[in-house]
Amino acid sequence: MSTVITGAQEREEFRNRVILAIKVMGIETKPCSRCDEPLIFMKTHTGKWQPVDMYLESHLANCPGAGSFRRG
Repeated sequence: MSTVITGAQEREEFRNRVILAIKVMGIETKPCSRCDEPLIFMKTHTGKWQPVDMYLESHLANCPGAGSFRRG
């Protein structure tokens, strides 16, 4: 009997592996102040720091509390 893995399960497994790899490499993560998702900060081409999630996507686009972050 084989186990069926859904897309959501694969995404969660990938996320957990990325978090582990980031910790092993010594990269510091910080939790989002709104949703507690672990974040890494990457420097943009303009020199500003942008929070990204474990899929290296902009966290501001995916966070449920993004509307309450200060712009500027």
